[in-house]
Amino acid sequence: MKRHLALVAAAIFSAVIFSSCGTLIKSAKTIEPNARANNITVADLDVADERVSYTLKPSKGVQRGGLENVKQTAEADVLKEHNADVLLEPRYVVNKKRTLFGNKITSVTVSGRPAYYKNYRSLSDSVWSNPVFRSFFEKNYTARNSIAKRNVAHSSLFRKRGFEGYVSLAPSYYWHYDEEDEETYSDYSINLLANYGYRFNSHFFIGIGTGFVWGEYKYDSENFSIPIYLDSRVDFFNTRNTLFAEFMAGTYFCGSTTNRPFFGFSMGYSLGNVDFAIRYLRQHKHPIDVFGSYEYEECVESIGLSLGYRF
Repeated sequence: MKRHLALVAAAIFSAVIFSSCGTLIKSAKTIEPNARANNITVADLDVADERVSYTLKPSKGVQRGGLENVKQTAEADVLKEHNADVLLEPRYVVNKKRTLFGNKITSVTVSGRPAYYKNYRSLSDSVWSNPVFRSFFEKNYTARNSIAKRNVAHSSLFRKRGFEGYVSLAPSYYWHYDEEDEETYSDYSINLLANYGYRFNSHFFIGIGTGFVWGEYKYDSENFSIPIYLDSRVDFFNTRNTLFAEFMAGTYFCGSTTNRPFFGFSMGYSLGNVDFAIRYLRQHKHPIDVFGSYEYEECVESIGLSLGYRF
């Protein structure tokens, strides 16, 4: 009989010992709801103005769960003490003591802002769930993003530094005042110009150009001229679509006569690689004379619409 009592006492003692060595785990974490749920409830979050602080001296059972378990236990106790739902911006101060068997957590202090959920309601009651409002917002948001992305892409694609060429065709109307006849002659002409040069940045380009200008000029035996000129261009905006101005200055050849002054100016609008502009050209009648024995009053002027392509 005594032997049986001893066995029962040993069993009870073992159960007590093992139960006291168990690990106690508490959690203050929340589980995220399924994002695909059809019935979604939303709420407002009321956050306390001041931070609260709480110090926990963990038991051996809590310590056996590790540092994270100690932190979660302290957080759970804070929520229970203040009857809160969540603790925002939690901060922890952990105190440890070195023992023969390693480090032992003596206390942990947690501070944060208690927050409470209120005004629970179904998502279907909110303004966002209204199909008219939601459709309008999404369309405008998508459109704004598309425009911004397109402008960035076009800026880096069409206005970057490097070599580039340009060719343009311009049907024009010209006029010429003949001082000898004291009469103004006018007719239609056409000019085809091309240049090649270097773009220094997104706004400034400089190059050398040549081309072909045709017209029924009354004072020349030839009806065409070949200009050679220095070309400069200014793009006002760092986007695909931009206003621009172009300046040309040089000389042109007409038959056997050379070194005649040539000037030009264009103002237009660029649509990426394609340009539309109004072009003005001025070709002086007399060759250049370094001693100034010629006066450049007599000249051919023309104005027309230009269509250009950049490559």
